[in-house]
Order: sequence, then C-alpha cells, then structure tokens
Amino acid sequence: MNIVVHGNYRRHGIGSSLLAAIFEMGGYLGCSGIRLIAKLTDEAAISFYTGMGFSNTGKKERYYSDGSDGIGMERSLEDERQWWIRRARI
Repeated sequence: MNIVVHGNYRRHGIGSSLLAAIFEMGGYLGCSGIRLIAKLTDEAAISFYTGMGFSNTGKKERYYSDGSDGIGMERSLEDERQWWIRRARI
C-alpha cells in the first residue's frame, strides 16, 4: 500500500493524522506492528517516520527499480492493541 500526501499539503499534519488512524485501526485489528521501506536518500521521510515512532531495521540494497537503496523501518502497535483489549473489558 502506498500512502502519499501531495507536496503542497505536506507539513500540515495530514500524514501524521493518516498514520495515527492506521495505528489505531491496526491496534483494533490486533496487529503487532507496522513495517515500511523508505528511500535511503529521502531524509524528510526517514525523519518523519522516526518522529512517528518507527525504528531503523536495516538497509535494503538495490530495493527500488532504479537501483537505489531503501531503509527498513518498523513500529510496534502493542500500546494501541492493549488499549483496545482494555476497552473491550469495560
């Protein structure tokens, strides 16, 4: 799945809101985490994902069709999952 915010609308909280909704839905569905790959040269994306709680899982050499490298990132959804479990008990 690709989720993209048009360049004219970046830095307005749209990407953060989209990811927050994905985190919540993933927790509701019982997902343990989210993994993604960003272009290694895309410092803005890597910084954004890091700020959203993702950690680096390693370089993916020649991942993209143009031969450029990617960086694997992941974020646990355990907090969101536990919130839904507690809510279900109420």
